Amino acid sequence: MTFPWAGTFEHLPKWNNLKFLRVREIAGIIIVGLAYGSFVRLQRTSEDSPENLSRFKALAAAIPFIHVLYCTMVAWDFEMTLLPHWESSMFSVNYIVSVSGMFLASFVILLTILQNTGVIQQKIRLQIFNYLAQMMLGFTILWIYTFFGQYLIIWYGNITEETGRIYQMQYGVYSPLFWTFFVMKFIIPFVTLVFPFSRHNPRVIFFIACDIVLGSWVERYTWISGTYPTPHFPMTGSFDIGVTVVVMVTAFLIVRSRLRNTQVIK
Repeated sequence: MTFPWAGTFEHLPKWNNLKFLRVREIAGIIIVGLAYGSFVRLQRTSEDSPENLSRFKALAAAIPFIHVLYCTMVAWDFEMTLLPHWESSMFSVNYIVSVSGMFLASFVILLTILQNTGVIQQKIRLQIFNYLAQMMLGFTILWIYTFFGQYLIIWYGNITEETGRIYQMQYGVYSPLFWTFFVMKFIIPFVTLVFPFSRHNPRVIFFIACDIVLGSWVERYTWISGTYPTPHFPMTGSFDIGVTVVVMVTAFLIVRSRLRNTQVIK
């Protein structure tokens, strides 16, 4: 079951309500989709008139707030509140930093593939990869900051309801996954990208980007499945592999279609 708390006789917080969850998630994705779609349309016409430019600037100022609020809701619904009454004031911040870093790494992978296959219309300069590597290093440092900040608050409070979930991930069945994503999300990227020569090597940057994406995937799996751990490990069953392949192929087709429509690739 996606939400193990559903159908229990335990007294649940008002946030843990399936009907309310469905409404807010559907409403959230519609609002975000409309906001992003309007942003793209207004960007194209922003220079046509002062009124369009003014509307574009207003929406551009609102987008970060919409994005943060939506990501916070997703983080709460699909991860933090899987264990009723467990909460962390830093959870959504750490989640947003983590998925933002993963998006940046995915962007690096996409650019590298486009560059190496020769399908992109305009060659990407080496400086671009250097700038992206610097940003990945920045997000790596920000991730460990928010990760440790959350851990420190929970550890200092030493409340059983809060520490139990962390200890279960650290020392329970999924402890190998916990330490794996810690190494992949912080140790490897930081030790590599902290040196300037690494940030000027596209192959190294591509490797680190793959490492961050995979580490983020393991991190999200650990937070979700580690709440109610089982002996099952990721990618050890046909269902895991099948869903992963379907999602990756679907994402590839959507991205390729958009790049072709915008004439970014041949």
